[in-house]
Amino acid sequence: MRIGETGFTTMCESDAPGDVVDFLRGYHDRLGKAVFENGGTLDKYLGDGLMATFGTPQPSENDVSNALRCAFDMLEALSIWNRDRNVEGLPPVRIGIGIHFGPVISISGDIGNRRRLEYSVIGDTVNVASRLEKLSRKLNASLAVSDLLIEAISPTDKVGQSLIKRLVPAGVQDLRGRRGKIGVWIYPLK
Repeated sequence: MRIGETGFTTMCESDAPGDVVDFLRGYHDRLGKAVFENGGTLDKYLGDGLMATFGTPQPSENDVSNALRCAFDMLEALSIWNRDRNVEGLPPVRIGIGIHFGPVISISGDIGNRRRLEYSVIGDTVNVASRLEKLSRKLNASLAVSDLLIEAISPTDKVGQSLIKRLVPAGVQDLRGRRGKIGVWIYPLK
């Protein structure tokens, strides 16, 4: 799962550094809470975004629906925060979320250099999630997920199946830097 906030570059350009840090703390707190409450692992913060995994380091049968539920919990948390921000005269926060399903390479303490090593996941699955996050903007959506994620949710998973019903198909899409096209489902901006 890859999440990025839109409008962050403009905020950094025009707002005081302390205001930007306060914003990021509130933003990361809300999104991180959703990751942990849904059994995810917060891999890293990426400035105005984050990367989370589900099923690392220990897989479970609910990882796929947990990832999708996490995305909807994030959107709900930001909707509530945006109501408060509106009262304060602040602009709304919009995000794009990309989720893909597949194998990753988990590396513990091996990414980086000898002065700073960290845990991370890498591979095509991570790259596709990142591209889906960026594609969400083009598709005017707050969430973009792959066909593989949809297919990985068991027909007997009632929670997962109810979440799928909130998505609409966006067809087969090209992803920058990737040869193969991928089927995409979205949750349109509201």
